Amino acid sequence: MPNLLTPFEVVKYSAAGKSYPLDNIRLLIPVFERDFMISCIGEPYYNSMLKDVRKFDTAKLWVKGTSYNAADYIIYNGSILESCKSLNTSEPSITNEDWSIPSKFSKKAFNALWDNYLRNVLCFKIYKEALPQD
Repeated sequence: MPNLLTPFEVVKYSAAGKSYPLDNIRLLIPVFERDFMISCIGEPYYNSMLKDVRKFDTAKLWVKGTSYNAADYIIYNGSILESCKSLNTSEPSITNEDWSIPSKFSKKAFNALWDNYLRNVLCFKIYKEALPQD
């Protein structure tokens, strides 16, 4: 089953911080995303969002030392990123402004809902679940 959320987004939009390990987050996303989204917006709307996710068929795995052009898509740590400049040889990171997360959906309404509300709440929920429990 596909997911809307990526580990890169959880690190960027929660308190996890750039050095937080992505492996735990990667495992938790499929466990919690679907139930959370259905409880918030309902299954039909969630399924519509899943169908509207943009395809990034041209994305290739990021390779150190490769020069990327503006608007090139890469895959880095399981996330799709877009190069923001030409001759981009920098390694993607949360704080690197040479890379951005492209809009996730074709429909503006879905992007607005995701960017302004759902992504942030879901990122916090996944991060909270990833914290060690006493």
